[in-house]
Amino acid sequence: MIRTLLFTSIFVFSGCSTLKKIPKLFKKDKEQPKREVVKIPHGPSLEGTGTYFKDITKEVGLEGEIATHIYAVDFDGDGYTDIVTLPFFYSRPKFFSYIPETKKYVELKYNPFGKVVRASYLTFFDVDKDGLLDLLAGTLNQKSALPKEPLKIFKASRVKGQIHYKQVLATNIKDARPTSSVSILDFNLDGYIDLFEANWLDYSKGSSPKASPDRLYMGKKNFDYQEVSYLLEDEARFSKANNAFVNAMPSFSSSTCDLDQNGFPDILTSSSGGHPNKMWMNLYDIQHKERIFKDHANGSGYEHDGFGMLNPRGGGNSLYSLCTDYNNDGVMDILVGEVSHSFDSENRDKSSFLTGSTREFPPKFLRSEYVQDNGRRVWSQSDKRSVFGDFNNDGLIDILVENTGYPPYTRLIYFIQEPDHGFENVAKDAKIDILNPSGVVTLDIDRDGRMDFITGQSNVRKADLPRRIYVYKNIIPREGRQSLRIFLDGIKSNIHGWGAMVEVETDHFTQKRWAEFITGPQPSQSEYGLHFGLDLKNSLKNITVTWPILEKRQIPLRVDYQYKIPKGREHSEITLCEDGRVLEGRASCRN
Repeated sequence: MIRTLLFTSIFVFSGCSTLKKIPKLFKKDKEQPKREVVKIPHGPSLEGTGTYFKDITKEVGLEGEIATHIYAVDFDGDGYTDIVTLPFFYSRPKFFSYIPETKKYVELKYNPFGKVVRASYLTFFDVDKDGLLDLLAGTLNQKSALPKEPLKIFKASRVKGQIHYKQVLATNIKDARPTSSVSILDFNLDGYIDLFEANWLDYSKGSSPKASPDRLYMGKKNFDYQEVSYLLEDEARFSKANNAFVNAMPSFSSSTCDLDQNGFPDILTSSSGGHPNKMWMNLYDIQHKERIFKDHANGSGYEHDGFGMLNPRGGGNSLYSLCTDYNNDGVMDILVGEVSHSFDSENRDKSSFLTGSTREFPPKFLRSEYVQDNGRRVWSQSDKRSVFGDFNNDGLIDILVENTGYPPYTRLIYFIQEPDHGFENVAKDAKIDILNPSGVVTLDIDRDGRMDFITGQSNVRKADLPRRIYVYKNIIPREGRQSLRIFLDGIKSNIHGWGAMVEVETDHFTQKRWAEFITGPQPSQSEYGLHFGLDLKNSLKNITVTWPILEKRQIPLRVDYQYKIPKGREHSEITLCEDGRVLEGRASCRN
């Protein structure tokens, strides 16, 4: 219509008027302002080196490497912590041996498997107590996974100075399931490592995914396992009417903890899709005279927050759980990681610290939720994993949170704990808030008593993100504080003390650490050893270990240790034995 009218006007004016210039009847559109491209740093938001950590990736020989999952383990048994990486979410592992003379990591020039082995995640533990770490390789086995594989266990051996892994066929672990993680525990304290298999969504039985029951395997001699999933009360209950396991939840990860502190490990599972989390308490069944697991999450505060009580899917998208006694009050607490978005319902669970509120059974918790939205209207937070560590050696637990997967909003979080037990995120000021962190692990590279950490970087939801590994050395000033690193060497119990509770009594409070080195979905693995900071005027008095083994009276073995840190020494490393001996350094109780 406008074009027709304009043409008519031009014809009339040109024939009947002396008007020589066509009038501008319509204003010209304003020029659109040029959009300013905002550069989002893929590394820390602030450049340079902070006063907390220093990037030493190049110095240790890992420049140019990438990783989705990282494993800080001594795979060659030389007493120094090496690095194993999975470069992608499903890939071949890469092995880097630590060379103490050059203080660098060097990639092995041979394949320890002797064949192509790919995995979604790994776990290193010594099954046969020969001093070499054996290996478990897992695959998530989702719809696009080719091939679909069950859990694979490899025995480590040394041949002509080289480490080799040979697959051991476990007769009862032969079905491929959507296994998101495996937790290491000794649920009956018989000295053999057991496996808890957390399973997510099963796409193999039709187009609609269904939750697959979690499973429990009891360790036996010669790398064999007996399935004892019936000990998980009602977990495998099947409904023909629904054609489903009605009590199974989509477990995205699992972890262990002695929540009631009876010496036996309990199991925590994290469920996605709003389903309730489970808190499997390890109890004794008098009728059948064996250990069983009963879910006590309902009403504890762990299942979900109070807003979802009337909705069967009123929880969150839980990714992980991790336990410690963060406030040193003697009661175990739980950190829970969730996926949250600005468009979520207010009733959806957020990442939380669950503070233990009772010493009675069953455990109960008070939930404190947090969101790192920085005042933005649009935000996402995806706390996939976390690791605890007393990075400033003040005797209070700090936290590194792997907030990842939704760039540009998801960056590494570094919570330091204040004396009033509040937490403050100082990752940006510390210049470590990298985008999309992946596979965070802690270790003490230079053995100076200040915990360092390594993280990879993923390009999930940002394909052009330049991936790399970051190795951060702790440079926080000691200010007179001491530190103690405790290693456990089991003889009757499992060799590294998985599932032990270590208590360090000082002048003002007692610190508790639960011995678990893997957490989260498709877990990474931190260095063995438990680290304790000792603040000024808060000296060491006593150490107590509840070992994952039964004594003669058929109760968990509890041993007290007396150790005095030599005068003037900033950092001490000791190895504790089941028979009460205290050995200096990283030593063996078999001598």
